[in-house]
Amino acid sequence: MLKVMVMIDCNICGQPFDHVATSSDRDPQAWKSLSCDLEYKAERSGWSFHRSAHHCDYCVSDAQISGRQADQHTRQDEELPF
Repeated sequence: MLKVMVMIDCNICGQPFDHVATSSDRDPQAWKSLSCDLEYKAERSGWSFHRSAHHCDYCVSDAQISGRQADQHTRQDEELPF
């Protein structure tokens, strides 16, 4: 028997998504559908993905906070008269 197991890990910290998808179907299109369903569940839980990079909800929120802090520093630098 062939069993396909699909898991998603964060590309930044390596944390696995808390759901795993499995299938014993031999059709690669079924595997693609399985992975799309799992990515959809991950997105609904706060995960983000772009192309083949997946990021957990913690790393996504950490990146957003870091981005806001960088924006604040840039604005503060622009306000300096010298």
